[in-house]
Amino acid sequence: MKLKKMLKKKLFVIVGILIVIGLTFNITLIGCIASDETVSTVAEKDAYIYTYNPTSNYGGKNWLIFGDRGLGWTEAYLYFNFSDKPAGWTKAEISIDMYYVSETFNVMVCLISDTWNEYTINWVNKPEHKEIITTFTVAEGKIYKIDITDFIQGRNSISICVNASNNLQTGYVQGHSKEGAYSSEDYPQLIWTYPEPEYSGGYFLGIVVLFGIGAVLCIGVPVGIYKLYKKKTEERKIFITQEPKDILAKKAHYCQNCGKEIIPNTKFCTKCGHDTSI
Repeated sequence: MKLKKMLKKKLFVIVGILIVIGLTFNITLIGCIASDETVSTVAEKDAYIYTYNPTSNYGGKNWLIFGDRGLGWTEAYLYFNFSDKPAGWTKAEISIDMYYVSETFNVMVCLISDTWNEYTINWVNKPEHKEIITTFTVAEGKIYKIDITDFIQGRNSISICVNASNNLQTGYVQGHSKEGAYSSEDYPQLIWTYPEPEYSGGYFLGIVVLFGIGAVLCIGVPVGIYKLYKKKTEERKIFITQEPKDILAKKAHYCQNCGKEIIPNTKFCTKCGHDTSI
């Protein structure tokens, strides 16, 4: 009984230690791996307009142009529908691959209405420029991002004009339209940033840890208990097979020849005369 109680006590202690270690390891992994994820929405409409050909439409071109083209001024227009924006988003940015910059150029971005048509918009019928979102400088060909986080609230769509008729400078920019994109990064797109669920990485690794704990509990602990039990049993067998000295002493009070009880310190059996010292 004492052995069983001792084994149960050790088992509870081992299980408790393993569970604490497993939970600590799992929580640590969750904290370390948590990060931000992104998902993008490609522009539903994009086009540019040109003062040199004020009634011409450039909605189906493979590029977007804005700035001073020498013969006239250009502007680019983009529209995004985001009725399916991700839950819990924290940041919204419009990404445009401006792969060619003729010279260092100041870009202005403003809001416009959503009513324009990609294949009919031109300089004459262009929508009115509204609130300025941002201005920034481009000096080399690369992907630029326009932060519109503060302009998303209460909307399911947004339209912008890039380089809102600031025709007091020279130089222009050429970028990819949705028709001319070569890769997923080239598309003019709205990128949403949102926190990654905490369970994604840590949960998986935590499951691995718990499986490891389960393996230890199901295999290691029983094996250890079995070995301990076997050792104790063997020791007990050895103890049982070795007769105590007082038992042997009691046997010495009987004649080894006839089995009659003899008087202590008597040299010969009173029944058969056998020598009791032999």
